[in-house]
Amino acid sequence: MADSVGPNPNYEGDELKNQENAELIEQAVNASDLPDGPGLPKEPKDPKKPEPPKERLGKTVGKVAFLNIISKAFGLARDIVVMQTFGTSRITDAYYFAYMFTGNIFVLFGGLGGPFHQNTVTAIGALDDKKKVSVLTGQILLTTFAFLGLISLLIYFLAPFIVSIVVPGTGLPEPERLKLWDEVLMQFRIMIPLVVLAGLVGIGCGISNTYNEHIGPSIGPAFASVAIIIFLWLFPNSTGFYLALGTTVGAFMQFAVQWFGISKANPEFKLEFKLAPEVKKFFQNLGKASIGTLSGQLNLYIDAFFVSSLAEGSWAAIQNANRLFQLPIGILSTAMVVPILPRFVSHVKANQPEDVKKDLHKAWRILWFVVLPMSAILLALPDLIVKILFERGSFNEESRTMVVLALSFLVPSAFFYLGRDIILRAFYAHGDFDTPYKISIAALALKAVLDWALVGPMGLAGIVLSTTLVTIFNFVLYCYFLTRKIGSLGLGGLVVPTSIMIVGSVLCGLTAYYTSQFLSGLSILESANPLISMALILALSAACGGIVYLAICLLCKLHEPSHALSMVRKKFNR
Repeated sequence: MADSVGPNPNYEGDELKNQENAELIEQAVNASDLPDGPGLPKEPKDPKKPEPPKERLGKTVGKVAFLNIISKAFGLARDIVVMQTFGTSRITDAYYFAYMFTGNIFVLFGGLGGPFHQNTVTAIGALDDKKKVSVLTGQILLTTFAFLGLISLLIYFLAPFIVSIVVPGTGLPEPERLKLWDEVLMQFRIMIPLVVLAGLVGIGCGISNTYNEHIGPSIGPAFASVAIIIFLWLFPNSTGFYLALGTTVGAFMQFAVQWFGISKANPEFKLEFKLAPEVKKFFQNLGKASIGTLSGQLNLYIDAFFVSSLAEGSWAAIQNANRLFQLPIGILSTAMVVPILPRFVSHVKANQPEDVKKDLHKAWRILWFVVLPMSAILLALPDLIVKILFERGSFNEESRTMVVLALSFLVPSAFFYLGRDIILRAFYAHGDFDTPYKISIAALALKAVLDWALVGPMGLAGIVLSTTLVTIFNFVLYCYFLTRKIGSLGLGGLVVPTSIMIVGSVLCGLTAYYTSQFLSGLSILESANPLISMALILALSAACGGIVYLAICLLCKLHEPSHALSMVRKKFNR
């Protein structure tokens, strides 16, 4: 799912929200591709021979990945500006708490891969009549606006009660707790329109994708981030009011970007109390798909409940550590998940479980080959990275220490996080949505127990450590249940290459660390601009670590670097 209006605090419940993919994947199992737009005939399929993913998929994935990188870059810039302005303070804590009630709904329901997006693609793709498409899109937009508008009004008046329950702040002195509640409530109410916009943006993304319009859905979050940056630039001594207002304006901008794609469906906006059968089916399916997404919210509320009693800035520190973590991990996950699902579906249709295992191994090895050295560098140089990105303005040394602490406990989950994201798609390709859902419920219970057990002795670090442990728990259970479904996964064949990557990554991290220590003592760098000096040290240290990692992998004759080098040679020899 693409990054959206503000920082997405749902850093550990991705497997829950993916329950919403059920309807789209069901359709993929029965028909290997959607037409380019409603009204176009579908070519007959050979039921005995599943079609391979179309070549244009690669171009689409490349374009979406490129736009996603741009959006994430703007998202990082937004986070830097927010941290520079407010640091890890009560204002940023309140913003992230308020965003949890509003912006997170926007991200989960309104982004790419959310239930509104997936069900819109499914509903429109099933229609061949352009008139029906116009009626359907008009009615679902109007009905969604009306229904979510009523929900928003209800949330507005219940906001004080909701805030006091979810953000108890029991460990804070009463004056501090009341100040936190007032700040959260103010920002919460300003951002309530995001609840309505979540549905509208999700529908817009679905309509756009049905007509092969990918720019709006992919680049929309960048506009949302720019809005926040502009507001904080216009009001440099701003309060949480302008931060929340910029987020709300950004959400409206993100919806406006979708309008070009929405117009392709030529929606008919007629106020009718009798809904068409297609509209009724849309909302029935939406209800089913939303269950998993709503369950995912519970992860946030569990964390928020315990974090609200910790030191000021703890919640903001966790969110910003997650932002750094998600910058490379999110891009890697999206780049692999998009093409791997159709391949899994094709193998399942052909009853070829061995090919499912083969592609699963290949995807894991590619992702782990990239993420392990990146994780090693993050663990070796977290202080330097956080200092370069955030330490300016109100973001002080104390703020840096908190973010580095959270990041250090979160990074080790990267290996299991990516492994889980890929194996999850194998369940969906088999049409199995119950197993992931049950595992997710078990993970929720474990998360609550671990938060309770670890927050006392470890504080902020305990909350993040529980996230890492739950991610490992999920990955292990997915491997176990997929083995029961399709037989042995042949994990033994991954031991040697993965061990080479781990050893190489450890040496990569050590090289990066000691290189940075050496370079920091050079007088020529000490006399340079501090920011430029730190950036050079980071770049050179990471490069040295990367060279060591690649050298070890090549010496051990690992397939991944050799294959990458051969592809580069072929490219230049053309």
